[in-house]
Amino acid sequence: MTPEPYVDEINEQLEVEPVDNGIGPYEFHGAPGYDSQPGLDLVINVAEIDVSDADDVPLSITGTYSAESGELPWIARLNSVVRPTKRQVLARYEVEVNDAA
Repeated sequence: MTPEPYVDEINEQLEVEPVDNGIGPYEFHGAPGYDSQPGLDLVINVAEIDVSDADDVPLSITGTYSAESGELPWIARLNSVVRPTKRQVLARYEVEVNDAA
């Protein structure tokens, strides 16, 4: 199984909120202005994927979360693999913003 199907599963589990990373109102040489840099930020950054039928488990997966307010490139790194039941295997990924993208 290629990592592509996992991207949708991870995107469904992420919680993202809009943020404004600008400095807000400012004054430069007497001229008022306003700086706004809207973006997205991760609120929930853990995803669990059922890999019971997978041939292998990827160590990292990259993807992009898309919303009306923008896009957020992310990278998910394998944190652990657990077996909650006899037949089920879950891979837990920690997701962080991919600044390199």
